[in-house]
Amino acid sequence: MTIEKPTVLITREENEHGPLSSLLRKKGFETLNIPTIAHQLLSSSHEVQSSADRIKEYDWVLFTSARGVEAFANACDGSFSSIGTRIGCVGKATADAVERFDGMSEIIARNAGSEGLVDALIARKAIRDKRFLYPTSDNARSTLAEGILRNGGVIDQVVAYRTASTNVGEQVARVLGSRHVNATVFCSPSAIEALEESLAALAALRDYGGLLIAMGPTTRAAIVTALGEVDVVEPDERTFEGITDILQRLMNRT
Repeated sequence: MTIEKPTVLITREENEHGPLSSLLRKKGFETLNIPTIAHQLLSSSHEVQSSADRIKEYDWVLFTSARGVEAFANACDGSFSSIGTRIGCVGKATADAVERFDGMSEIIARNAGSEGLVDALIARKAIRDKRFLYPTSDNARSTLAEGILRNGGVIDQVVAYRTASTNVGEQVARVLGSRHVNATVFCSPSAIEALEESLAALAALRDYGGLLIAMGPTTRAAIVTALGEVDVVEPDERTFEGITDILQRLMNRT
């Protein structure tokens, strides 16, 4: 059965003109945007500025999110054109952000998260005895840093932005209780973790959230931790295009 105009609740920090919302709308979806988290860039912090000033001491700078790119680029006077350090990143959106700031990613792990970036570096024999800089969030997982250290590299993990809850649990509960939502999308573990203190939101997601879509396995695990044994779908490709494709297939809109 084809749903004429499915409604998708998007929990990432973007409005109706954001990249995921725009893709879905072009494919005939209606989107509801309720960001459950917000980000504060720390480009001017001493830690980030000091790392930017010493960037040529590193062999690689690694990014796992577009916000990490933006925060660090601001500390580099808005451009990566003269940093002289190789760039590796996770995902197309992150690589696109690097390009917006005049950089080029030598390695792009398109569909395997931080583990994929470590594997790509291993394949190039680019870890042992190398120095890495990793600008990331205040609640970043340790997967990337552990992979670098385990394979003989040295890594400095710098907090380039903070993630905070927007305290919209009650709003999420009200919207899900009053609107027919066909799917809810979570693009990061933080997006679902921000709702864990709202029992009303968690109950509404279980009962009325429709298809639960997770960008990757870490986000999927966070959803299951918060909601219990629920069905969670991951796209074949961990991109906004991948999310759009899986929603189209599941709702018979291809």
